[in-house]
This record gives sequence, C-alpha cells and structure tokens, in this order.
Amino acid sequence: MKPPKLLMGLTLAAALVAGCLSQAVTTTLVYEPDPSRPRDARPPTQAELVEAVQRHFGSLAEASAEGEHRIRVVVRSRDAVLAKHVEDSLAAQATLEFRVLADNKRDADVVELARASKAEIVLDNEHKPVARWVPVEPRAKDVFADSQRYVNRTRDGESEVLVLLDDENINGAMIESAKASADSQGQPAVAFQLTPIGARRMGELTSANLPDRENQRRQMGIIVDGRLSSAPTINGMIYDRGEITGVFTFVETARLAAALDGGAIPVPLKLISREAR
Repeated sequence: MKPPKLLMGLTLAAALVAGCLSQAVTTTLVYEPDPSRPRDARPPTQAELVEAVQRHFGSLAEASAEGEHRIRVVVRSRDAVLAKHVEDSLAAQATLEFRVLADNKRDADVVELARASKAEIVLDNEHKPVARWVPVEPRAKDVFADSQRYVNRTRDGESEVLVLLDDENINGAMIESAKASADSQGQPAVAFQLTPIGARRMGELTSANLPDRENQRRQMGIIVDGRLSSAPTINGMIYDRGEITGVFTFVETARLAAALDGGAIPVPLKLISREAR
C-alpha cells in the first residue's frame, strides 16, 4: 500500500532538511589584536571589539569573547564559502582614526614634550598619553613637509606628524555606512555617515577645536591603516557625516569604502586558529 501523497511530501521535506543540517559546517575563527600593526595608546576593550565584529557581520556570524584578549567568531553554513568570506573580510579590514593635529602655538607644552622624547607615544608629567607621532602616507609626504604648519619630524627615514590623543577616540567602528565618491575637486574620496555615538563624539571633538579669536584653524587628521592620509581644516562643527579625502586612487577608495561600510573593526586582528567541523 502506497503512503498518501501528502505524507510522502512531508517525509521528503523532512529528509531534505535533515540532509541540509547534516551537511552544515561550523567554522570557528579565533582572533587577537595584531601586535605588529599600528595601535592606539588607548586600545578598545574586548567587549568593544566583540560588538564591532558582530555589528559588521550581523547575522552572518556570531562574535564572542574568548579568554582575556581574544575574539571568537563562529560561522554556520552549508559549506565553507561563507566562512571564507568572513575570514577574508577580517583580513582586509582597514583601520580608521580621526585625530586633531598638534599646533605649534596652541599646543606648545605638548609639542615641547614630544620634541624631548623619541618615543611614539607622548606622555605628560602624570604619565598620561597626550599625543602620538603618526607616520605619513608616502604619497602625502610633501603635503605635510611644512614645519610651520605641521609639527613634524623624520624618524628612520620616515616622515611623521604629531597628533593629539583625545577621549572621543573616533574610529572606523563608528562608521554607519560608507561609499566611494569624489570630492569637490573631482578627486577620489569616501563619503561616510557616523553612528549616533560617533556623531555625538565628532560633534564634541570639533566643537572643542573651532577657530580661535585670531581665526587660527585646526586640522582634523585622517589616519588610515596607521598612516596620516590627509588633514582637512575644521571650519565648524561636524556631526553625523563627512568625507575622507587624501592621496587615493578610485580603486583604493572603493576598497576603503567596502571595508568601512557597516563599521570597521577598531584595531587590526590577527588570526590565531581556524577550526571547521
């Protein structure tokens, strides 16, 4: 006696579901902050890293803390393609920071400390990080060569510019969305929108660095992958959106926008282990 057609259909569907589940692959990737890449004097906490990774991938992966410093990323899919996508995306992540450049006049005390020290991170008398020397993107070397306008130095044959460290710590994890575009001069750029937290912090940072009574204007350093790319002038308060400009090609801005869209990871991550089962 043949089973009813409806029963046969349900049996077949159950078999297909069971087959899909049996073929599911769980890939576990474990990361830690990469010590060989540039990092801030005030690195993000483990919880902030987990949140940034989770927000970047959404439902594609599950991020959680492992141990004291590491991040576990679990990907569940029918094959290894999705896990490879997540792994490649983390490997290609760009880091982004917004830092106000030090000024010879307005930041004379900090500049004096920086000149007296050969260290990358500048500490005040209470051993608090107040500034950092940042390498300049080689193609922008001539832009930042003016020692009257920029606090700069040369170390090991590489040009560096002094930036101030602030409590806002605006980075790529606070990017809500990003897309490749062109600036007012038609040059490659990345247009971005900040998260609500990023917008609030950007507003506070720019409002604290508006032109002074003598109309002296500060500059906002844009640091991509640990290198100073450009430093547009702060003419007024900036909130939820802006533009990243510099010595980019259109291909580079497309890659940067793809890495930042949805929020970048605040620091470079190093893959420690990979397990699939």
